[in-house]
Amino acid sequence: MNYLKQFLYFQKNIPAVDVQISVGSHEELYHAMENGVIDLSLNDRRRAFSDAYNNMVLAESTLYIEISTKNPLSKLPGLEIIDLKKTPCILVMNQTSQKEEQEYYETIIGLHGEFLFADTIQEARLKIVTGQGYMPVDVIGEQSWFDTTVSRFPLTRNGKSVKKWNIKCVNCCL
Repeated sequence: MNYLKQFLYFQKNIPAVDVQISVGSHEELYHAMENGVIDLSLNDRRRAFSDAYNNMVLAESTLYIEISTKNPLSKLPGLEIIDLKKTPCILVMNQTSQKEEQEYYETIIGLHGEFLFADTIQEARLKIVTGQGYMPVDVIGEQSWFDTTVSRFPLTRNGKSVKKWNIKCVNCCL
């Protein structure tokens, strides 16, 4: 994760800047920027860049699916969006942002069916292991995955990896 190295470099070389971390959904961070609550936001791109901010693409992520190794879908050579329509989608999101997050995954990513929510990544993985559904996760670069209870596959649409935002295209998603 190159952007983390850049952040650590910044923090080491410019110690006078007080860095405080705020966590929130995409929309919560956007509104915090709009209202001057935060000065910098590192988050996924869900809309065209605003001219009001200095925007920079730090990395491109690919969408993966985590699913129980007991689920028959984990035996497929790859997972297409259509393969998941009868399996609940598990999203990690606080209660106030659940509707927006579900709409994003339905409308932009194209995942349809039942949605379940978890407050933490640990709760979500417990839901996966107990066979309650699958969870979409962003992966930046190449990452090793070693887990005997959860399989991780790239999510595909018509044989092509689903990306949150295509770097080469200014105003397009996927």
